[in-house]
Amino acid sequence: NEKDIVKYSNELNRLNMSDLKEKELELFYAICCQLKNRGTDEIVIDITDFKKAFNISNKIDKKRFKEYIKSVHKKFGELKHTIETENEIITVIFFKKFVTNIKENTMIISVNKEYSYILNNIVQYYTQFSFKEYQSLKSKYSKILMPRLSQWDSIKKKEFKKEELFEILGVSENYRSKIVNFNNYVLKPAITELKNIFYDLKVKPIKKSTKSSKNEIKSYLFTWAEKPKEIEVAEEVKTLEISKK
Repeated sequence: NEKDIVKYSNELNRLNMSDLKEKELELFYAICCQLKNRGTDEIVIDITDFKKAFNISNKIDKKRFKEYIKSVHKKFGELKHTIETENEIITVIFFKKFVTNIKENTMIISVNKEYSYILNNIVQYYTQFSFKEYQSLKSKYSKILMPRLSQWDSIKKKEFKKEELFEILGVSENYRSKIVNFNNYVLKPAITELKNIFYDLKVKPIKKSTKSSKNEIKSYLFTWAEKPKEIEVAEEVKTLEISKK
């Protein structure tokens, strides 16, 4: 289903999404589905239809919904990326316009023109994944990792430097200073969930010796495999022989 596919230029994976919660991450990628191949046009989203199309919970009263939307506006307004060329350094906020009309039950959204290439006419260097599969993930950490692993699905491996992974996931100081906590409470649960999407997913810590430690983790290598095609098994036909007697 084309509407279910989230597709964008790999550049979008550079946005820091570590402050977003699980449902905010879902909302962001659902909006990306709606903005796909719409250029810099303003799109008007009927919130009821949108929730239904993307199976987003409708069991939230108007007061709580308004508080949720206020939080979304603040965080989405901070989603920015610095683009560096030979002659310029440009910091661009992703959304040019993000209006939620509570009374009319609509959202009016457009992206900045500097970012319009990210969701339009993409032919190479892109990330794509199923929104339904994305929505099946429960952990914030697995939701942040899935798009970044999907970017490398053609070669089925990706190495992250340890500090880079900490930044991407936005892990607390407790996890940064105690690597055993990071492994047990962040990495392992995320990998368990992501194994349902990335076949035979494994993560290997890459270690190196330093002056202070012989086995300090330098980076994490994620690897996975092509999902085997299901083999159709011919149904066995059994015949019952009846004795002539």
